[in-house]
Amino acid sequence: ALPISQASLLYAGACANGFLTAPTRVISYQTPRFRSMMQESGTLKMHAQKATKVNEEGLSSQFFTGKDSQDIENLRMHKAMNRKLMDAANKGGVGAVLDLLVSQLQFMNGVNLATALHRIARQCVDGEMDPNAVASRQALQDIQAHPGFNLLLQAVELQAEAAVADPSSEDTLPAQSASIVAWSLASLNLRHMELLGCLSKLATPRLQEFQSYEVTNMLWAYAKLGVAPNFPTLLCAFTQRLQSRRRREFKPHSLCLAAWSFAQAGHQDLNLLGGMADEVYEQAEVLKPEAFSNICYALAKQNMVHRKLLKAVNVHFINGRWFHRLEPHELANVMRACSAGGVTLPGFYERAGSAAIRMAEKMKPADVIAILKSYAKTVLKGKSKSSSKECPDLGPSLLSVAATRMQIYKPKELVVLAKLAASLCPTQDAFFQACASSAASRVTEFQDVQLSQLIDALASASVAVAPKYMMSLGALLQEQQKRSLERPRTAFQSFDGESKKQCPPSTATGPSGFLPPSRVEVQPVLLVQLPEATQVYDTSLLRSSFVENGVFNV
Repeated sequence: ALPISQASLLYAGACANGFLTAPTRVISYQTPRFRSMMQESGTLKMHAQKATKVNEEGLSSQFFTGKDSQDIENLRMHKAMNRKLMDAANKGGVGAVLDLLVSQLQFMNGVNLATALHRIARQCVDGEMDPNAVASRQALQDIQAHPGFNLLLQAVELQAEAAVADPSSEDTLPAQSASIVAWSLASLNLRHMELLGCLSKLATPRLQEFQSYEVTNMLWAYAKLGVAPNFPTLLCAFTQRLQSRRRREFKPHSLCLAAWSFAQAGHQDLNLLGGMADEVYEQAEVLKPEAFSNICYALAKQNMVHRKLLKAVNVHFINGRWFHRLEPHELANVMRACSAGGVTLPGFYERAGSAAIRMAEKMKPADVIAILKSYAKTVLKGKSKSSSKECPDLGPSLLSVAATRMQIYKPKELVVLAKLAASLCPTQDAFFQACASSAASRVTEFQDVQLSQLIDALASASVAVAPKYMMSLGALLQEQQKRSLERPRTAFQSFDGESKKQCPPSTATGPSGFLPPSRVEVQPVLLVQLPEATQVYDTSLLRSSFVENGVFNV
């Protein structure tokens, strides 16, 4: 509302006193004469560095060139909309954000939509930098039940498509907002492939303009959702962006998260990982446990040894700095890295083992397996002679807790755990009995290979004979034999090891069109002594049945 001459003097005085820096773009005050006057006077340089202005409403905004009064009003409206979205999230939660979205969608631009999705994700998830931070199933169900959520996803996708079609447009989704949207989708565990594809096309050519946290957040999102391999161009752009980073441009926890993301995506670049580990080591004293855990996961996943970094981890353990701050998955990642690297760390397993025993009740199956794998690799392969002496109760303690929680272990996890138990603690009767009982109660969930491996692990354990255990083992064997008889008869192994096709009935002399039993080698059947109350199998009849049905390698 000021006259042009007064506005010029006011702006020139603000620049001279350091309140404003030379801007990139300037707001047009109704006439182009204002801009030309500023250029001629030398007060303003077009295309200069960024500037910030506090407008009449106390908002921080960038100057814009060539914007008329309607554009300025739209900018203020969209900023006010962002404030409404944040207030709704703080006061009313997810429901209030979605209600506001439904009523005000026609007034929202791409930034507003990204803000709405981000606030919804933030309300459902704690811990942005934790790779395991995702919304609960109940929270996700509540969100999807609201009619405004699908509307929000559709609107964001339309904005992203428009931004890809016209990158110069300022009314669509900005490229940097792709990081916010991707992070929100990953936190809500939503694999929206069409939207992720648009975000990839939008971000890839402009990734060099992203801030460090925007790069790592977007990389984490694609790795967390397991879709990073589907976008190799984007993954290559992430690699180039991190390779060309300036020294200490990325904070150490961002580098750790990037290392975790590359490892999770299966992208192996040892030079890049080594460079990030070196930079992280230089700032190890400021790292939190979750950051150390992320890069330890990457080191273990890619079988890379960084002795200085691992020794720094050990120092924190010995000093007790992390003893009461570690989460189970963080401890598992650190132990995996130490065992994979084969670095001798005196006192490490004493502290790490004690921490694992303390938090055994809240461990997930994957954490238990990772810790026992690390311990088995170190102890059984002789990488640390003192590790088994430092914490001899680690294996028995974790297996005792696992025996009471068999129902949460998937078939694959149960097989791996049984094999580890057979090698570490073959006399752990309570665990093996619980394992056999749990497997027998859901035997149909096991694949043929898993069932065979589980029976082998149980057979190699030194378990005291108990009727319940033998009945469970018998049920597993019965299921295995049943599946063997039901396998399709397409080929078999002959005595000379060659694969023989089924013979035509007119030329075959054996039963069911197969070669005679004298031409095949029958493997011995596993014989288990069962209690009297259990069904006993006649192995001679079973063997002849196998021959008749063409099942020879049993």
